[in-house]
Amino acid sequence: SQTVYFFWTPTASDAPPQLFRSTDAARTWEHLVGEPSQAATPIQLSADGQAFLALDDGARLVRWPVADLNWQRIAAPPIQALEIQSLALSPNFVQDQTLFILSSGAGILRSGDAGLTWTDTAFPLRATHGLPLELVIVPPDSLFVGTPLGLYRFDGGQWAPVGGGLPLGISVSTPQIGLDGSLRVLVRAESEADGQLVFLSTDGGRTWTRPTPALPHDVIAEDLRFSAAFASDHTAFLALSWDYPGRTLGGSEWEKVGPPGEWGLSTLHLSPAFDRDGLLFMRLQDNSLWRSADAGDAWSDVSGPWGGEAPRGVVQGTGYTLDALVFSPAFSEEGVLLTQAGDTLYRSTDQGTTWTKVLDLGPLPVQAAFSPDYAGDSTVYILQGRRLHRSTDRGQQWRELSATPWDELDEVRMVLSPTFSQDRTLLVWARDGRVYQSRDAGQSWLDISQGLPPASIRQVLFSPGHATDGLLYLVPIGPGLYKRMGSNPWRLSTDVAPSPTPRGDPDLPACTSRLHHRSGALCGGMAAGPRPTGLPAAASRASPASHAGI
Repeated sequence: SQTVYFFWTPTASDAPPQLFRSTDAARTWEHLVGEPSQAATPIQLSADGQAFLALDDGARLVRWPVADLNWQRIAAPPIQALEIQSLALSPNFVQDQTLFILSSGAGILRSGDAGLTWTDTAFPLRATHGLPLELVIVPPDSLFVGTPLGLYRFDGGQWAPVGGGLPLGISVSTPQIGLDGSLRVLVRAESEADGQLVFLSTDGGRTWTRPTPALPHDVIAEDLRFSAAFASDHTAFLALSWDYPGRTLGGSEWEKVGPPGEWGLSTLHLSPAFDRDGLLFMRLQDNSLWRSADAGDAWSDVSGPWGGEAPRGVVQGTGYTLDALVFSPAFSEEGVLLTQAGDTLYRSTDQGTTWTKVLDLGPLPVQAAFSPDYAGDSTVYILQGRRLHRSTDRGQQWRELSATPWDELDEVRMVLSPTFSQDRTLLVWARDGRVYQSRDAGQSWLDISQGLPPASIRQVLFSPGHATDGLLYLVPIGPGLYKRMGSNPWRLSTDVAPSPTPRGDPDLPACTSRLHHRSGALCGGMAAGPRPTGLPAAASRASPASHAGI
């Protein structure tokens, strides 16, 4: 009959036990309305599966026929009731309007209409211990998730475990996408003696090979650094905070690598053009910065004029270590690097050989953001507290922009629109849940928090076609998914938004607002002055996103 029962006993003493049933081999579930009956002994299922049996306090047999119990099909909670851990947009979002969300307990849901409606993808796992679930979309339309039970792929409307040379049923990390388009995963070997293995795919995850020997230590995926051409040169490095780093060149046996003498590693960086320049950087625990231009054979100390201060990256990393420096998006052509040491920003234009002071900073944390069209517009931003600086010559000269509206000590994040060259839009959001937007490249700011719940923010994403559709998504630390289109307030993703409102008339008279900037008051939600770059409402209504009713 493919029927299975599941008794759930909560660890919290104030929560009642529950009984669940599946009649299709655990594909779908029903739950018993009300609490399971109480008895003196644990409830058992009769041999014919027709009734539950137990003994009462008098040692008498008690029988509950399964057919007499009230079973109710389980429905997924509405999206507005889910706490979302991750939101991912399809690479072709402008055309296909596809979103995916990951929610512990509810699994992975998909929307094909920009968030208006959602369907369960039937992902076979929920929250797991030891390996956090992540969403990675591999163009054109494959979704991958690494789990303790293997790598899963969503393609063609259903999930399937990934084989093709990849071991099944054991722990696999979510794939990293290399600069060469290849996929890499970290796999726990089937035999404990074999340790961990790196697997590589060059065909979108259909087939996998082992390009390197087993790792010499147990690590996490963040400890690995791959050559930009790993798919062809099979060269990788291992950055460990508690041991010497290692390297494998061309798939050779792992060996120790680094400057001569006794030292401890703080962080390791590979050039984005490592396959061509062989460039490595190491910050050691004594704060010195070392450079190698031959894949780690020879090293030179390139500590800059900052003395004993630690060089620190100015772009938030994804790992658990604090980066030492930041490569510009056009590093392979221009050789520009940025680092902060003490209260000063330094820049190198010769691939880190020498460093020049370019900006005085204060003691507060610093974050940088490069324009998505950096190769064309040479624009970089530096945010520290309320001070926002902009460079339009790749970090050589800096100009401080007008005062920003958030508090000096707010913990904030900054991100640029993916269509910045067209819409000149920046977003900053604070830990307290407030969101600020600039549509004139940081000259003035508007508080756009209207409609949001009083909660901290987990994630904010621009639509890839933001210059046309004006669409933003926001994931709070709490239930729900919110969207904002044009100048309208935030609303739940399942609500139909009105057409974008006009962005204000530059000829309107000044009016009173709690936010001001140096050129005048904010009127009707926009600053008096030149109209920000962007398409009018009529053009936005004709965008693909508007056809989905967003």
